[in-house]
Amino acid sequence: MVSSQSPYEFKVRHVILLFLALSVPFSLLNFSAYLKGNMPSISQALYSTVFILLWFGCAFFLSNKNVGIKAASWFWGGGALLLIPGYFGIFNLPVLFIFAGSLYGLRYFIGLPSDMNFALIGILIAYGVTLMGWLLGKLKGSPQ
Repeated sequence: MVSSQSPYEFKVRHVILLFLALSVPFSLLNFSAYLKGNMPSISQALYSTVFILLWFGCAFFLSNKNVGIKAASWFWGGGALLLIPGYFGIFNLPVLFIFAGSLYGLRYFIGLPSDMNFALIGILIAYGVTLMGWLLGKLKGSPQ
């Protein structure tokens, strides 16, 4: 049986795993300030800025494949939904670590306390940047 799929074709679950692999190292870099609720250092703000720029780049380069925006929507939308039980103390630390830890350095620029609201705002910022990268990639790739 011959498969019609290209060996380089991405599936949504592969891209989500890529996004998880991208998020965890940046969460680890921000973890010391994030765990204690301290203000992030300038280096942690830089790490989060690089993380956001990487998301922009991923969205830009995956814009010609609909799987990129689908995976980002599942990733960030799922993260936002998983934060809801966090208001009641359920799944708090793992969800915050994966979805908000890598964005914690943005708190350096945004004067919000380290709470669930900041986590949701961080997710909205990351998803907004992802949408911008995807749209710019679509515009660049569209015929003139």
